[in-house]
Amino acid sequence: MKKSLMLFISVILMVSFFTIIAFANSTIKLIVNGSEIKPDVPPQIINGRTMVPIKWVADALGAKVEWDGNNRIVKLTSILEKPLLFTRIAFSKDWQKATKSPYQELPELRDLYNQNFYVITGNSEGSKVFDTLGVDKLERVSSNITVPEGSIGIFTVYSSIIGITVKGQNIIIYVQPQDAGYDFVAIDPVVADLPYKESGYSEKIFTFIFTDTKGKELTRIVKMCP
Repeated sequence: MKKSLMLFISVILMVSFFTIIAFANSTIKLIVNGSEIKPDVPPQIINGRTMVPIKWVADALGAKVEWDGNNRIVKLTSILEKPLLFTRIAFSKDWQKATKSPYQELPELRDLYNQNFYVITGNSEGSKVFDTLGVDKLERVSSNITVPEGSIGIFTVYSSIIGITVKGQNIIIYVQPQDAGYDFVAIDPVVADLPYKESGYSEKIFTFIFTDTKGKELTRIVKMCP
């Protein structure tokens, strides 16, 4: 009896082991517009068909998903992109990042230095970014242009901004790579007029997504404002 029980347990362990290996080897990646999405429930192949969680795909595409429990209907609504006006404050085609040793010793400034995309919500934040990067003086497009009060500034390094849109709850910034230089613009709508999500702590969460001209996400910046 003991021998039979041990054999049974051994078989169960072997089956479990190979099932886990098979599952690990058959993991399906979900990539939307060049970026990998990692949903809480992974994609699965069921009866020869690949099944993916629709909410995660919809969110990545900026679509809206609703569940009608009474009628058991999933409603998927595409959301069109709405262009945003912006004012170009400064632009350069030949500026290069400065190399300053103090910035390599401070983790916070080192991380700031290594970025290429910035969302600036105030003068003090802008000064910190420019000082860290070594921008001594912005090459302004015109001396008459100023940053509108209450607006958000977008600063990119080694790329130019070619368009800004709103899609769902996200602000999308389209950029074009360039060998050197920077671009600095101000979004004309004040921060209060931009789409946001409630944090639950009396703060608003704004999501800025930087993408290339093909729609591939380059980076995502989340800002919290009162």
